[in-house]
Amino acid sequence: MSFLWGALGFLAAALIVREIAAYLPTIARWQINRGIERLPEEMRAEVGKKWLATETMLPGDLSKVLWGIGCNWFLAPQFLKPATPERVAKLIHFVFFVGYLMATLRDFIKLKFVGPRHLKMRWSLIKKIADQAIVANDPNAPQPILELAQKFLRMAEIKQEMERLGQEFNDLAKNLWK
Repeated sequence: MSFLWGALGFLAAALIVREIAAYLPTIARWQINRGIERLPEEMRAEVGKKWLATETMLPGDLSKVLWGIGCNWFLAPQFLKPATPERVAKLIHFVFFVGYLMATLRDFIKLKFVGPRHLKMRWSLIKKIADQAIVANDPNAPQPILELAQKFLRMAEIKQEMERLGQEFNDLAKNLWK
């Protein structure tokens, strides 16, 4: 008897899930349209077309709902705020941080575990690239990538000098033992 109740419960749950899944595209479109309504009037047509086009390209109904929620709750409010240098810097750093997380996750999925030193070095490089992107138009701003390249160049020069000194030392040692 409990098997019968379990089977009926499973069927009822499956029907409910199926009915909810049928409404997911409608919910996604409603969320996107709500986000478009929150935009300034002059931006609604252009941005609305882009958001709806992106929604049609997404596979699966759940991803479309998540895109709709993102448009309504995260993207639309960003258009209402003025673009200050601090906001742009935060956005650029966020984009690079997501890239860092994706690279780390890719390594984890491939079962390539790296140490904390490697992760810190990777994050440092990505942060320097993000900082460089922020100050690209300011000639007086620090240039982190240029500074890093100069450090690498200096390290290469030191390595060449050490190799030359090592060769001189070897030649001197050979002459002494002759």
